[in-house]
Parts: sequence; structure tokens; C-alpha cells
Amino acid sequence: MAITGDKYCTSAWNGFLLNIKHCSQFYIAIYLAGGFILFGTLVIIGLNLGVFFALYTAGPFGKGNNSMEARQVGVALYGIVFIITIVVANIFLGLFDEAVMSTLHCMAMDMELNDGRPKFGPPSFHEKIKEILGEEAWKEIEEERAVYYPQSYPPQQMMPVPGQQYMV
Repeated sequence: MAITGDKYCTSAWNGFLLNIKHCSQFYIAIYLAGGFILFGTLVIIGLNLGVFFALYTAGPFGKGNNSMEARQVGVALYGIVFIITIVVANIFLGLFDEAVMSTLHCMAMDMELNDGRPKFGPPSFHEKIKEILGEEAWKEIEEERAVYYPQSYPPQQMMPVPGQQYMV
């Protein structure tokens, strides 16, 4: 809606089609982001519980105090630290997942508006895309575009229509 100026339902349908078209890329990105989030959460939990263990054993309960009360307090404190660490780590690392998805949506929209090639973005982004896809892939994209979209037939995509007024 903000990009093309279409009505809400049209924009929602175009967004749905964009998600379907790039579904495999989104799935892989979500899977990788989830793995990084899980790894980060486990590392943060391990470090936080390690620091808590060092502080707990240096305190009054850790110096030779093996009473049942000291053990119960220790287990309860470990549980509290564990739960708080999980909540805080997921809040902060969950933003990484949103950043990955928004970046992919922007790239997909850019590719959709520019015949399958990302046009915008920093130069480092384009260098990495060329490294990943290689020059042969760029040639294949051009050949496919020539077959499916001959010059006499414009590609059907979410392109702004020249002369149409858009919301600013």
C-alpha cells in the first residue's frame, strides 16, 4: 500500500502472493534465524548461570553450608535466574528474527519491482548477492526474463503506473 499506492485489499493480496513466491527463501531465513536465536539463548543462559554459580558459592550459602535449607534456597534461586534469563534473552534476541524477515521482505519487493534483480541497497549487499548467485545466475535471470517477458509484453508485477497519483 505504501509502495504502490493500491487499496488495502489489493496490497494485502499482492503481499500474500509475494510471500508465496519467495516462500522457500523466507523459510530458510526463519530456520537459520531461529537457530541463531536458540544458540544465543543457550549461550546467555549458560553464562548467566555460570556467573550466578560463582557468586552464589562465594556467598554465605556456598562456604561449607550444606544444610537442607541452603540447598532449597539454591535450587529456587537457580530456577528464578534461569526463567528470568530465558525471558530476557528471548525478548532481545527475538528482534533478530524480525530484522531478518523485514530485510527479506524488502529484498523480495525490490526484486519483484525490478525484474528479479535487487536494484537498491548498499554496495556490499550487491557484492554478496553476486558472490552467492554468481555471474551465470545473472545471465540466466536475463535469459528467463527475455523468454517469459518479451519486449512487446510487459511483465506483470506490482509496478507503479506512470501518471497515476500515489499517496505520499
